[in-house]
Amino acid sequence: MNCCMGAVRGRAFTLIELLVVIAIIGILVAVLLPALGSARQSARLMRSLGNLNQINTASGAYRNDSGGYMPFVVNYERNVPGAAGGSNWCTWSFAGKNCDGWWYSYQSGVYDVEAADRPLNSYLMPGTTFYAPQAPARLDPLHPSRKNEKAEVLNDPSDSGSYQRAWATGAALIPDAKLSSYDDVGTGYHTNMKWWQKIPSADSKVPKAMALGNERFRIADSFASTRMVWVHDQYADIIANTEDEQFKLKNGFRDINKSAMGFLDGHAAYLTVYPGGVNVVRSFSNENYTFIFEDLKLPANW
Repeated sequence: MNCCMGAVRGRAFTLIELLVVIAIIGILVAVLLPALGSARQSARLMRSLGNLNQINTASGAYRNDSGGYMPFVVNYERNVPGAAGGSNWCTWSFAGKNCDGWWYSYQSGVYDVEAADRPLNSYLMPGTTFYAPQAPARLDPLHPSRKNEKAEVLNDPSDSGSYQRAWATGAALIPDAKLSSYDDVGTGYHTNMKWWQKIPSADSKVPKAMALGNERFRIADSFASTRMVWVHDQYADIIANTEDEQFKLKNGFRDINKSAMGFLDGHAAYLTVYPGGVNVVRSFSNENYTFIFEDLKLPANW
C-alpha cells in the first residue's frame, strides 16, 4: 500500500508575537550594552595599570643601576653641540617613541626629545632600537621613524587627545582630539614634575633643580614610597595644576578627575586627583598620594 504524506506547513508568527520578540531583544540589548561598555572600560583600565606596572619594573632596574636615581633628565639638546644637558625639561623625556614633527620647530626643538635619548627605553623595551642621527644632528621632522617606530607600553588607553601643545604654547586647555599624547610627544604617561613648584627659582637653575629633585626622589623612596607618585597619565597634570577647586575633567575612561598613577614602591593605582593647584594643599599631597617633597630643605648654597 502506497502512502503519501503532504508537506507540513509551519504556523507563521503573528504580528503581535513578532513585536513581542523585538521588544524583548530591545530590552536585552538595553540591559547588556552598559554591562559590555563597563567590561570594556575595565579591561582598558587594567591595560593602563599593566603598562604602569611594566614602567615601574623597568624603573626599578634603572634605579638599581643608577645608585637609586630615577630616569629624570634635563633635555639633551642635539642642536647644541657638546651639551650633555640643556636648560629645559619636559615630562616625556624619560621614555617613549619620537615626538611628532611639530616639535622640531617649536622653540628650536628643545622639547623634541629623540627616543634614542630617553633613558628608560633600553630597560623598558630591551632589544628595541630607535633611529637617531649622530648628534648634534637632529631627527628630520618628516622622518618616517617618527610615525613608524612604536613604544606601545607608553600608549595609555585613556589617552583620547593630547594636551601637551596647549601646555607648551599657553593656549586654552583643549585636547587635540586628532592626536593623542602618545603620538604627539611619544608617551601617554608623564613623569611627576609637581615638585618643581616647591623649589624657588627652579626655572633659572634647571640642571641644579633637576639634580636636587632626583636626589629627593632617592631619599623619598625610604619613607614615602607607597604615596610618592613618579609617573602618571596626562590628566593628573591638568587637574592638580588647575586653580579652580570646582574644576572637573572627564578622562578617556569617562571618569571625572581620575588618573592612573605609578608609585615609587612599584604599585599602580587609579585615583581621584584634587584640583586647586598651589592654593590647595591636598591637590599636591593627601592621604592617597603625594606629588611633592613635604620635607624638602634647600641646600645652604642654593
